[in-house]
Amino acid sequence: MNTDNSDTIKKNKGDKQRPALKKRFLELLSDEGVLGNVSTATKMLGINRDTVYHWRAKDQKFAKEWEIQIGLTSSLLADEAESALLKGIRAGNASLIVFTLKSRRPERWGDRLNQTRKLEEVPTHTMSSEFASVVETLYGNNWRSALLAKTT
Repeated sequence: MNTDNSDTIKKNKGDKQRPALKKRFLELLSDEGVLGNVSTATKMLGINRDTVYHWRAKDQKFAKEWEIQIGLTSSLLADEAESALLKGIRAGNASLIVFTLKSRRPERWGDRLNQTRKLEEVPTHTMSSEFASVVETLYGNNWRSALLAKTT
């Protein structure tokens, strides 16, 4: 059974209905029940996804309006996510608090491992004596220079 109903639309809806379908599809993209999901919008209209992608490829104005609707939807989703984040923080959700601090204030709350340090700044006292002796055996007294040469 052929699931592509593009031809059916042309026969049943006709060219006169196409502008109304395009307009309704664009409206649905930013609808709260659809939120930019093309499959959901096309199912609601009873048309195939390929049809709207064909329209987008052939109609620059339609493609531009599509992008505008997706932009509105993205803004709506971001607003909803930030509202949920704020509610979670106010409820004391530790994971959300840590996430927010790390992302908004990385200089203070970011992972220390992600902060880069030059190898020559690494103090030797952070190495175990066994590791230090292995490094000296492999690279001699100038082990820092040897390791720097290998990493660049």
